[in-house]
Amino acid sequence: MFRKAKREFSLLARGEQGAILLLAVLVLMFLGGRSHLRSLPPPVPPGTDEFLQELSLYQEFLHVASEPERLLPPQQVRRSPRIPDTVYINRTDSAGLLPLPGIGPVLAGRIIRYRDLLGGYVRIEQLGEVYGLPQETLERIRSVVCVEPGLAGRLDPDSMTFRELLRHPYLSYEDVSSLFRFRDVKGRFPTLAEIRENNLWSDSIIDRAGLYFKGGEERLVER
Repeated sequence: MFRKAKREFSLLARGEQGAILLLAVLVLMFLGGRSHLRSLPPPVPPGTDEFLQELSLYQEFLHVASEPERLLPPQQVRRSPRIPDTVYINRTDSAGLLPLPGIGPVLAGRIIRYRDLLGGYVRIEQLGEVYGLPQETLERIRSVVCVEPGLAGRLDPDSMTFRELLRHPYLSYEDVSSLFRFRDVKGRFPTLAEIRENNLWSDSIIDRAGLYFKGGEERLVER
């Protein structure tokens, strides 16, 4: 059979012989490439390392996040021996939040990151602003989480740049711009009372961001 194929090949025109040889080379290269690709390790999807770290952290604290305790009503949260009596939300790290019912590694990380952006929590209700944290979970942990007074950062335009003020979650570009326009006219930044009198911020922004502004601590005590 091989001799017959060789004889038939020799009878082909030179151009046809070259085309057949080229096709044979391409087939061999394709087969060799497939063999090489199969020997390579499978690609690692992006974010795999972060997922494995969160999974490891979750498994470490799985014994304090069992399903029966997650279903406890708010008034019985303190009675579980596995859940701490008090979690100081402005001092703890993400691992310290995992014993709380309904809080896994992802939510714990978001709570800490949002705390850093705010400059600290001043009200327990602010946890409800964390992306993905259900109101039901907030009610379950309300009796356990403690917001320590005096630990929240204070917004001080005199010592902060425009960009630093703009990083605060409660302030928009226009809110920060209004402070600097007031300074350009008056030669100083406004007080909270002047912000309200001059309608520089909406009432909702004053109620939220005002707690972090200079003088906001007194307003918080008054409430």
